[in-house]
Amino acid sequence: KEEVKVDTKIEEKVNPFKKIEQDILVSDIPDRLKGCQIIFKYLLIDKGNILLTSSEIPKQILESREQLEKDFLENELKPLPLKNILHISISRISRLPDDPAKLKEYRIKINELRRKISLNPIIVTVGEVNIENAFDLLNN
Repeated sequence: KEEVKVDTKIEEKVNPFKKIEQDILVSDIPDRLKGCQIIFKYLLIDKGNILLTSSEIPKQILESREQLEKDFLENELKPLPLKNILHISISRISRLPDDPAKLKEYRIKINELRRKISLNPIIVTVGEVNIENAFDLLNN
């Protein structure tokens, strides 16, 4: 059998996210984020996505974002500007009801849910950290 060698420098140029994943693995980011508590207090609908958002971003997340921003820039990638945003997607609306009565009922239920979450926020504790890029995560 002939052994095939992969030039890691070429691989890094073709897929710079693989290099960033490796950098994260050897960094303290995963350990820093484990146990972090996030308080999700607001429910938003944005272009069909239902999101839970947090108004208070924990220090560990802000520090990790700063480190990742540096890694992205060093790898000639443009990081997304996530300075004051922390959310999770919980659902995606594919279409709204055609029936006006059903649409009204939907809006009432969403507003009730918003109030309930604001009064009783959802607290999430980070247990594990997945460092895969979004494309690989969604396609594996």
